[in-house]
Amino acid sequence: MFNKTISEKINKKVLIDGVDKKTIPHAQLFFGPNGAGKLNTALAYIQYILCENKKQHDSCGECSNCQKNQLLIHPDVHFIFPVTSGPKITKPISSDYLDLWKEMILNSTKIDLENWRKTISKSNKKLSIYVHESWNIERIISLKSYQGDYKIFLIWHAEKLNTAASNKLLKSLEEPPPQTIFILISEKKDLLIRTILSRVISLKFNLINIKEKDSLLVNPKTNDKNEKLLNWFVDWMRLCFQAKKMNRIDELIMFTEGISNLNRSEQIDFLNFTTEHFRKTFLYNYNLNNSLSLAIEHESFSIEKFSLFVHRKNIITIFEKIEETIYYISRNASSKLLFLDLSMDLAKLIYKDPDLKLISSEL
Repeated sequence: MFNKTISEKINKKVLIDGVDKKTIPHAQLFFGPNGAGKLNTALAYIQYILCENKKQHDSCGECSNCQKNQLLIHPDVHFIFPVTSGPKITKPISSDYLDLWKEMILNSTKIDLENWRKTISKSNKKLSIYVHESWNIERIISLKSYQGDYKIFLIWHAEKLNTAASNKLLKSLEEPPPQTIFILISEKKDLLIRTILSRVISLKFNLINIKEKDSLLVNPKTNDKNEKLLNWFVDWMRLCFQAKKMNRIDELIMFTEGISNLNRSEQIDFLNFTTEHFRKTFLYNYNLNNSLSLAIEHESFSIEKFSLFVHRKNIITIFEKIEETIYYISRNASSKLLFLDLSMDLAKLIYKDPDLKLISSEL
């Protein structure tokens, strides 16, 4: 289940939102270093997709489909992984070693390619995903799913697809039947052929420190990172507010280019920080400053003045636009274009609400 996986929260949110909104990509690539939680997250994702009684943000863990997935025996979930030939296996495919692979996944504390190699081969044989595997995938695709629902293929260490297997797999990735999902997992994305990369939606996984606090929002006076984020937020809002002025448009473009040069995790941190500060500003309008900590401590920023432009008529749309940007950043879309588009949207959305009986002032 998602609550038992150790991986970035934003990745889990992207996957859950895709299922809830019925926008599951038919071909996805989870890539990143060993230990980043790619496989466990993929298994939790599959379980959530097929769960018959979904809870908020997770599968139920109790229905028939969940129980089958927890034992890796769901008939519509197919596992593909690197294999090697053996004394009685001349054209190896994953099903030849499936029981051993499942045993490793369910029982081993060390799940990696080298441990898998030692499990199925006493010699140092090369592991690969061969073209007969792609033929077998094509055969399974042509069959009806057992339960009339999704048919899911998980390809572990997809970078081990040899050239023939990769080329054969392309057609299946490009034009799969309805409700067919491919999830490729790789530690070395660059080893996949370009034509496969062009057909998948990529989701990057990073190693995380599980001891780190979930919340980024601590007192900015005691945290250099938050002080930097606050400065960016103030600069960005001022540029969005003044975007109608031509000289400020140029500065806004330069700002978005600078933010897009951060790594994607930092970009998402900044957007989450921005969401929280819009929330504080919105709540300020309801005189909740005494009961909630709504202070935004910055020498050149007034939450009282900014709150005139963040209100019930635009706050939901602002949140939706930021969430949408986070989603596409996590899918490796162009950050430069995303931040510029978001800036233009915010520039249009931030306007004074004439119903607010507050001090008339400009930011």
